[in-house]
Amino acid sequence: MTDTATRELVAPPARAPEDAKRVIRRGKIWVALSFIFCPCHLPVTLTLLTLLLGGTALGAVLRDNIVLAGIIITATWGIGTWRGMQLIRTANTCAIPKRRTLRQRVAVFMGLAQ
Repeated sequence: MTDTATRELVAPPARAPEDAKRVIRRGKIWVALSFIFCPCHLPVTLTLLTLLLGGTALGAVLRDNIVLAGIIITATWGIGTWRGMQLIRTANTCAIPKRRTLRQRVAVFMGLAQ
């Protein structure tokens, strides 16, 4: 068993700058597209969906279950925003060195290790 004080904290691997920029861009796209389904736009979104789906079976289901449609649209907004923020947050642009144990720090101080 290892003692919690001597356990090393390992940083996640750093991404290449181009890869990090791509991940950040993808996260921003997720957030921007999820704002289409923002609950503050719910009346507009439901009106557009009703107009687009009018006369179809899906339009009849939407008309009869407007509360369920609102819940699904709000959940879509929440999940899309969460996913976008996760992508932006996980794009590591710099490497954080792992934490050294006391034994390793003493070895570096004494010149026995790097």
